[in-house]
Amino acid sequence: MDFDFFGLPIFSMSERRMEYSWDLKKMTESLLMHMLLLHYCKGNSAVNHWRGEAFGAVPHTLNTFKGTHRYPNAGFLKHSLYEHASDSIGVLGLFKGKLRDEGIAEPQILDASFFPVMQSVIEPALGEVCDLLAREKKIEAFEFYAILDKYGL
Repeated sequence: MDFDFFGLPIFSMSERRMEYSWDLKKMTESLLMHMLLLHYCKGNSAVNHWRGEAFGAVPHTLNTFKGTHRYPNAGFLKHSLYEHASDSIGVLGLFKGKLRDEGIAEPQILDASFFPVMQSVIEPALGEVCDLLAREKKIEAFEFYAILDKYGL
């Protein structure tokens, strides 16, 4: 329980663990699609829009779990996000559909480079986002964009 300026108790909104995990999984698809667009379509005029969409798909603040009043740790966040990201073949199919929807020609190297990009760029970037969220309980836009910049997104 936190106390506000007047000393009155404030109860933060809390969610059950499974609901929390489900909400994170729903955000993951949009986050992955926009991170992949940022990696494969660097010269596109919509890059700033995609960065904003990626940030919009990340929870900006963390709520506590219902009943325990504890925040999710980095392991829980990573598991919830990586569970969807680890299905790389499914993500590849979704990404190809996203490219078609955006009217972008599929890069020639997409099939050969997709799995290494997921392992060396996307997953470490997601890991840093989860670590920051777990540590600070919130993430600001400039912090998120710094992580994207670090990984060339």
